[in-house]
Amino acid sequence: MATPIVMPSFGMYTAEGTLVNWLYPDGARVKQGESILEIETEKAVNPVIASADGILCHAAQIGALIKEQGLLGYILAEGESGPPPPRGAGPQISMSNSSERQQLSSGDPGSPAEGRVRASPVAKKLASEHGIDLASIVASGPGGRVVEADVRAALDRRALSPAAAPGSDSGRVIPLSAMRRTIGERLRRSLDSAVSLTITREVEAGELVGARKLLSEKLKVSVPYDALFIKLLAEALRENPGLNAAIENDSLRLLDEVNVCFAVAVTEGLVVPVVRNADTATVLEIIGHMSRLTAQARSNSLRSEELSGGSSTVTNLGAYGVDIFTPILNPPQSSILGIGRIAERPIAKQGALSVAQTCWLSLTFDHRVADGVPAASVLESIAKRMADGNYLCSLA
Repeated sequence: MATPIVMPSFGMYTAEGTLVNWLYPDGARVKQGESILEIETEKAVNPVIASADGILCHAAQIGALIKEQGLLGYILAEGESGPPPPRGAGPQISMSNSSERQQLSSGDPGSPAEGRVRASPVAKKLASEHGIDLASIVASGPGGRVVEADVRAALDRRALSPAAAPGSDSGRVIPLSAMRRTIGERLRRSLDSAVSLTITREVEAGELVGARKLLSEKLKVSVPYDALFIKLLAEALRENPGLNAAIENDSLRLLDEVNVCFAVAVTEGLVVPVVRNADTATVLEIIGHMSRLTAQARSNSLRSEELSGGSSTVTNLGAYGVDIFTPILNPPQSSILGIGRIAERPIAKQGALSVAQTCWLSLTFDHRVADGVPAASVLESIAKRMADGNYLCSLA
């Protein structure tokens, strides 16, 4: 029986991707576990793995835009022929015509007139006819190539956003990018499926501020607060393993590793790469992972395994002056820690008013996984570590 090859899910913010490479020709023998093709999403180029031994049958062409669970091909048994795609299934939001698909897959590098901008001949011709600078267009084609659909999208935006007349309050209309639409859809699904609850706590941060300075001097590198909070959250989850879990259909899976994601802002959205085994890593190791993953996120070169398998997520808006906010879960994770601004605030101790550096921590968790007390215990674990200067300085 033919085994379908479908577009897998590559994370919370990805609902479609472009088929950029078949690693084996049509009719080749492949083995289970081998990478057989590559899909490019907004965030990364991801391999797709063969789920069985057999003969590869291509059903989608290079350059096709494939929706999640869309058909890519089949793995056939000996002597078997590929079935026709089911009605309504399909890849595909295809290229505009077969000639453009051929131009894209042939590796045409583009003419020197556009410098380093890579574009299909159809896209170049259309852009030239309408006076559009190819360098101003966000490319969606294989290998960062501008295709006809990108130019037509730019024309649509120009038509929808005319220059406002003097005194006009019409404003501009900007169509949502694919990434923003996907983010919105996935976050809506998160709110619909998870039973989310957010608890908040003000925590003294003076020891953390002082330890960060000492660690930066000792390690000879600027220690970001996010690296410290990744470590603090990871150790708190190891101490409270009931929240180091993921929902899978109607089951709860307790995770062996504590892998903490962190939010990285990119053009038109964000991605959440993962720092693996953060509970056992040193702060310097966490900083190294964060630096590499952030650079890859901003160059669109993250691999799928660097975006999956997280236990929880850290998101920090303190640098933007935000004190308290409500983070939204990143499914299938069951918790996310929001970090607010560290600032001097009045506090009362033993009946006297004083001033101390504090910050607000907001932990959103899935009530299907745990009740309020285990979640509060996670915040308590973090707060205790934040108040222990000797512990914080030992993290190097």
